[in-house]
Amino acid sequence: MGPSPECDLVLRGGVTSGIVYPRALVELARTFRFRDIGGASAGAIAAGVAAAAEFGRQTGLNPGAFDETIAAIPEEVGGARAAHAGTSFRRLFQAEPRVAPLERALWDWLPAGSPFRFLLARLGDLLGGVWLAAAVAMLALAVGMIVAVLTALMAAKGVLLGALLLLLLLLLLALPVFGVILPLLLYARLRFWRNGIVANFRRNGFGLCNGTTRSLWEEPASEPTSPEAKAQAVLAGGALADWLHLKIQQAAGLWEGGKRPLTIGDLWCGRLRDGKEAEPGQLAWCTDRAIDLVLTATNLSHQVPHRFPFLEPPGLRLYFQADELKRVLPAPVVEWMVEASEATAEFHRRAGRTDLAELAQITREGLVFHRLPHPEDLPVLLGVRMSLSFPFLLSAVPLHALVCDDTSGAAGERDANGTPVLRPCLFSDGGITSNFPVTLFDGIIPTRPTLCINLADAAPGQTLGDGPEDRVELDLQTRTADRFARTAPEWRVDLGADGLGAFAMAIVDTARNAHENLLMTMATCRPRIATVRLNPDREGGLNLDMTPDRIAFLGEIGRAAGKALVDSWGPGSPDAWAEHRAIRLRTALAAFETALARLAREKAALDAGGTPVAETLDRVIEGLAGATDAERDAARWLANDLLGLAACFGGAANRPDRSLYDGARGSDPTALNRNGQAPRPRMGLRLVPTGSQDPLQG
Repeated sequence: MGPSPECDLVLRGGVTSGIVYPRALVELARTFRFRDIGGASAGAIAAGVAAAAEFGRQTGLNPGAFDETIAAIPEEVGGARAAHAGTSFRRLFQAEPRVAPLERALWDWLPAGSPFRFLLARLGDLLGGVWLAAAVAMLALAVGMIVAVLTALMAAKGVLLGALLLLLLLLLLALPVFGVILPLLLYARLRFWRNGIVANFRRNGFGLCNGTTRSLWEEPASEPTSPEAKAQAVLAGGALADWLHLKIQQAAGLWEGGKRPLTIGDLWCGRLRDGKEAEPGQLAWCTDRAIDLVLTATNLSHQVPHRFPFLEPPGLRLYFQADELKRVLPAPVVEWMVEASEATAEFHRRAGRTDLAELAQITREGLVFHRLPHPEDLPVLLGVRMSLSFPFLLSAVPLHALVCDDTSGAAGERDANGTPVLRPCLFSDGGITSNFPVTLFDGIIPTRPTLCINLADAAPGQTLGDGPEDRVELDLQTRTADRFARTAPEWRVDLGADGLGAFAMAIVDTARNAHENLLMTMATCRPRIATVRLNPDREGGLNLDMTPDRIAFLGEIGRAAGKALVDSWGPGSPDAWAEHRAIRLRTALAAFETALARLAREKAALDAGGTPVAETLDRVIEGLAGATDAERDAARWLANDLLGLAACFGGAANRPDRSLYDGARGSDPTALNRNGQAPRPRMGLRLVPTGSQDPLQG
């Protein structure tokens, strides 16, 4: 069954930097049993594989999931493949043939070290190659002849008229070359890029690699392939999604025998589900989930984040078209999704829910669109692939959205023929909106630690050590009572020394990570985040062509990060864990106090203004649909108690000068902190959309 201590796990995205995770997972798994696992981008890969390995370990389908399957990943991706030059890492990011010129540009760009040097080196080729060179040569010849004529004029003034005529002739000859022929060449070249490469890039989901090799899954029925042979074929020639399917299935112990893909429901139940044992959607309401996997993805079409597996927000239903989805996922996974969607439709049909059955499939322009299966039936691989769709490198995942009424379920928009209208939605990298969701599983008084691994470049001016342990940072000061340690955000970019490119990237990174960078300064987060420092010039990020030795070294850094977390939060540190729990509670109570005191002020202002809060509460109680009289009485009692608690806080702590959990204003008139301050920075309670329909996580 595995080790008894439990922990939750959150992993940051970082493209190839994620190679540090396998050995970290192995080290953590020797002490902890994983319960809630989350991540984004490359962190989603590790989170999905970790959930599968925990499933394999708990069910006994793969007892050696961590020590064997997961531990072997660095060597596996660092080894060479006969099918492709370079390491397996590079082979996983194979480009679609129709955008192959972009792949060649990518591999030329990465060693250049600078996009500007790359563009300068390739400018002639992009604009027309040999034709541009010929045009430049003609220009040089014309300029040379003009210079020669002017020189002759200066030497022999008597031939001025002839020289002027010669100059005019040269200009007339140059005009069609530089005024017509060269612009036409440039226009033709741009048209080629727009109608060829650019159009294919758009059709490929705005990504160089779609992540799957369809030929791997198209075998004749008369020639079945053994699991061993299929695994070797995936390792030899599969792309990223193919390899991930293999790793998830192997870790879960489901590869042999051609079993179906691992699903979220399997993780929740801690066993391989029948699929017919519960009404669709019911497993989401079970409170005792054996393993919970939460990944982030970004809906670019609606410009909002989504949380997998609860992908459908209120008022929106998601559909997929099988052939379209097979471009980014292995065919067996998509076929399972089709079967699950059809099984759900049949269930509704037998139950007499014709409205739900009718909208289970929508046919438009000869294409069949299937409703996305319920969360418990979604393959783990789908969430991983959606979350790691790194822009421009990996194709976005195409789904289609139907706007519907959230209560009746009726389609909100139909065309002239009465067919529901589906609008395309592209799902891209989860790191666009939440690359490091450190508070994903946080509770007010946690019952188990939530451990996090952060991937970061070396800070400006920082010299990285040579050993794996030198690359790992863990802020142990705030693990215990020393909660007044550094709270300032980390200095990440030296814009005084770096150039325009660094300034532009700083804008992008700040927009993506500002919220999470603030969260990482909190005393409730800092001590449980192991930060792995990498050299961006040769490690992680977009360094897709790292050497096997470098990949192995990053694996050892991951092992050091896992060991540091175990040493700090394992069974050998019970006092530190108890003190950290107290810090979490005091921080939360200070935030509650602030919110309740504000509620007391608002209530007093409304009551004084002639709009008693009691009237507003009566309106709320009347609007509780389906509630019994006893439930309405209980609701009123709860609300009045909350208002009374707010009044109590408002009276006991005369804000803003005094707070029960945050102390009183100090003697220094310039200070903005209180003398008994709760851990800094302060936390505040706000009502914000959760981005999830998970009934257990709000």
